[in-house]
Amino acid sequence: MHLTIYHSRRPMPAIQSVSQNCHLAVDTMDLKFMVMAPGGENPRPNLIPGRHKIGVRVHRRSAFRKKIYRYRQQLSIHETKRILGRRQQSNNSRSAFGARYFQPHITLLNAGADIDDDLTVLGDAFRNAIDTIVFDRFSVRVKQNY
Repeated sequence: MHLTIYHSRRPMPAIQSVSQNCHLAVDTMDLKFMVMAPGGENPRPNLIPGRHKIGVRVHRRSAFRKKIYRYRQQLSIHETKRILGRRQQSNNSRSAFGARYFQPHITLLNAGADIDDDLTVLGDAFRNAIDTIVFDRFSVRVKQNY
């Protein structure tokens, strides 16, 4: 399982693959279930949860986000004009690539899971079973094929 904090659709030559120890713990009360599709953070009748991947996102007001931002900034500082083109540089809340607004998220279930259409049922069961999620590695994967 991983927490996505940054994604680039363009080569960023200054960034190298890395894997290092870290310790980040998030209280599951700071997580909200969502459909992993454009606009999936808001329930909509046309987004049937069982047909999409399901994940959790970190609430905007969570203190955990400040820890995530420190890691994210290590990558976004390498966004040059050449890489960005006309795009605005990423910041804590905006992404230059991918979804317009940054939402740290974890995908938990694949499409086709037999779950209730009301994600609060799943969310309540999840939070009752798990108090905290701990991350112990910070990894950057650089893909060579764009």
